[in-house]
Amino acid sequence: MQILTCLFLTLSSVLGALFSEEPSRPIELPDIVAASKPGVVAVIAYDERGDILSQGSGFFVSNEAVVTSLHVLSGAKKGLIRLANGTEFSIEGVVADDVHADLAMLSINGVPKDVMPLHVADRVVREGERVIVIGSPMGLESSVSDGVIAALRRLPEFGDLIQLTAAVSAGSSGSPVLDSQGQVIGVVRSQFTDGQALNFAVPASEILKLSPGPVRSLPLLAASPDAPKLSDSEREAWGEAWNAWIRKDFRAAATWFRKAAGDDPTALSAFMVGECLGELQQWNEAVEAYRLAIEMDPKSALPYLGLGKAYIALRRFDDALAALKVALRIKPGAAEVLLNLGIAYDELGQFDHAITAYKDSIRGEPNSYKGHSLLGLAYATRERWQDAVNAYRLAVRCEPKNYELLYLLSMACMHIKDWDCAIEASKAAIAIKPDLAKAHMALGIAYVGRGDRGAALDEYKKLKELHSEDAERLFKLIYP
Repeated sequence: MQILTCLFLTLSSVLGALFSEEPSRPIELPDIVAASKPGVVAVIAYDERGDILSQGSGFFVSNEAVVTSLHVLSGAKKGLIRLANGTEFSIEGVVADDVHADLAMLSINGVPKDVMPLHVADRVVREGERVIVIGSPMGLESSVSDGVIAALRRLPEFGDLIQLTAAVSAGSSGSPVLDSQGQVIGVVRSQFTDGQALNFAVPASEILKLSPGPVRSLPLLAASPDAPKLSDSEREAWGEAWNAWIRKDFRAAATWFRKAAGDDPTALSAFMVGECLGELQQWNEAVEAYRLAIEMDPKSALPYLGLGKAYIALRRFDDALAALKVALRIKPGAAEVLLNLGIAYDELGQFDHAITAYKDSIRGEPNSYKGHSLLGLAYATRERWQDAVNAYRLAVRCEPKNYELLYLLSMACMHIKDWDCAIEASKAAIAIKPDLAKAHMALGIAYVGRGDRGAALDEYKKLKELHSEDAERLFKLIYP
């Protein structure tokens, strides 16, 4: 069964952004900088000898708490923050951290009560939005750069990321990314070495998930088994690997992921090699890479998911089921695992199990175009046409510009003799892709079903230019 392409865009988010009742007017850049700079700090980490270990940026989210990138503090024994006016305050410790998002919330000693925390926005951002970054690149404190959101990405093991065009250099990690209202919409995480355009930030939603607790000293944080520990050369190799991955140069990415691990491969490096080989459709080699990742980290669901997808590509569906079921035990309710479980059941002809898996997947990701569309296909296979129509309608709501989905909806509507639905869906598909012969055929058949011979003849004439065989079939339906 062919899997359709998903752009991961929901209609509700688009309408909410485009048609808000009172759109806020953008604030001038100098005003945003003047208002925000007092809340931005340099973060300096020291080793046991008192030498500078690393430097990054951060910002106040309350009068006593600063958010920064967790990796800035990796291995630190003590640290301080430096305000824009040069005043320094010691870091008491960490009150919250998230290794996955690379975030830390710091408790600061003796900060004046008049410090100006930045507001963290709780909203969905969009590509093309203007952004401003204030940080301490190369030790140049309170430096400002601006740009736009170039893309919204999702990287394995890293989650959702915001790709920026604003210039980011060493020392910018932990910098706030501000929108046109001066609100924090992200935290700078990394800058890849291929060019200034490949800069990434963690979404502000991850800041809001931090839950402050007791203060832990920096040495305790450094001793944590989850604390990131990468050398400069390893960071560079990982950067090059992710850079190649984002460019879709998967052959180069696989090479860099191997180099990043060196002689001591990790579960993540093996998994990402498997992902690259999968993109190159080298499925047997991908299977070996996923198996290595599982051997190194049998408690992670991702390698089992990758292995299941590789087995599906190799049409080893029983093996796919076995791998995906392990992934589901490790991560119950994981939408992507359930989606692929449904595909494997589908290919084995176990359609009822497939329908259940797709439904469970949709519960986890209700705006998933893939889930609704595959559920519709499974219903169609079982000739449950009204259920198929309902599933396709939801899929179209998630992905309104997908002409293939609209065509499938039109066909399902015809099976229940809902000619108006079939006509509307076919017309919408043709509006997106005017030369889509099968949509013209579906539209002609729907007109015949509704008894509109003249409109059906119009589609026949168009079909003669697009697909002569379909045109003749339609003509025989018009004049049986």
